[in-house]
This record gives sequence, C-alpha cells and structure tokens, in this order.
Amino acid sequence: MAALQDGLRQRMRDNNTKGFDLSLVTASLQAYQANFLEMAQVDMQLAFEFGQRLVTIRSPFEFFAVIVEFTSRRIDTFRRYSKQMAAYPFLGHATP
Repeated sequence: MAALQDGLRQRMRDNNTKGFDLSLVTASLQAYQANFLEMAQVDMQLAFEFGQRLVTIRSPFEFFAVIVEFTSRRIDTFRRYSKQMAAYPFLGHATP
C-alpha cells in the first residue's frame, strides 16, 4: 500500500510539472464514484436474486445449477466493471 501511495505521489509531482488538470481529475472521480455506486447496486440486486432462487430450490441438482449460474453472472459483472473502473484517468491525463 505504501508503495502504491509513493508511486501516486510521484506521478502527481510529475503531472504538476506538466500542468496538472484538476477539473479532469474531479470529473474522473465523480464518474468513478457513480460507476462504483452502480456496481454496488448491481451486486446487491444479484445477491437478492441469488437468495430468491436458493429459496425455490427443489432438488440438490438445482442447487449446483443455481451456484454455477450466479457465479458465472458475478464473474461477468466483475469483469465488466473492473475494465470500466481501470479506464478512469485520475491524474490529469487521458491514458487508461
């Protein structure tokens, strides 16, 4: 964690010498927060649906099918949002 913070500080210093764009950082952080809230909402909805499906299971085979289905959906959701979150430029430049 300390190494990440040091790297971030160094990149901020480098950007300050190049002209740090605070408005871009602010816009990126706001979009990141909105995306993070959307991701949390999707995750909670998925957990709720998972719970509902678990309650309706009638056989042990259905249990495994539900686990596989929701694990697959969760992995797809994580993959989609992790790509989106990684694309936000936080340090005043537009490189993802």
